[in-house]
Amino acid sequence: MDYYCGIDVAKRKHAIALLDERGQAVHRPFMIDNTRAGFDQLHHALAALSGAGLIGLEATGHYWWALYDDLTRHGYAVVVLNALQVHAFRKSGVRKVKSDRTDAVWIAEFLRFSQPAPAQPSTTLFLQLKDLSRFRYHLSDQIGDCKRKLLSVLDRVFPEYETAFSETVARLPDGG
Repeated sequence: MDYYCGIDVAKRKHAIALLDERGQAVHRPFMIDNTRAGFDQLHHALAALSGAGLIGLEATGHYWWALYDDLTRHGYAVVVLNALQVHAFRKSGVRKVKSDRTDAVWIAEFLRFSQPAPAQPSTTLFLQLKDLSRFRYHLSDQIGDCKRKLLSVLDRVFPEYETAFSETVARLPDGG
């Protein structure tokens, strides 16, 4: 029997829903902590199931990375979903109840219907690198802004500064 595991990711707790290939719950939706003990609880629930499984989780901020990394290290097929995908799919239903557990069920249903391909295990490494690159760009941009503001203040209070010093802020790297 195949199963689909939907995970609604949050900062401290994740909601889990497990469905079979017919969409029937094989386990009542439950919550796990975003900790090693919570991950072990999920592994225990998944180990009790037979057949191939597909796990889907929403890429919510950076909170999904640790769980994704842990699941892929244990050999599970994991799909990383954009919240907009699941939101659009959820609109197809009639139930308007919204909770973390029902969101997890919608994620599992989305997997069951769409059968998306699992992400590559190296995804988190690339995303972390992308995050670091963006952070570096942001810091460089902030440095440039600070230098431009400094020059603006210097121009107003000490217009002769360029002739008073051999090297000015304007000539430094990222000086704007």
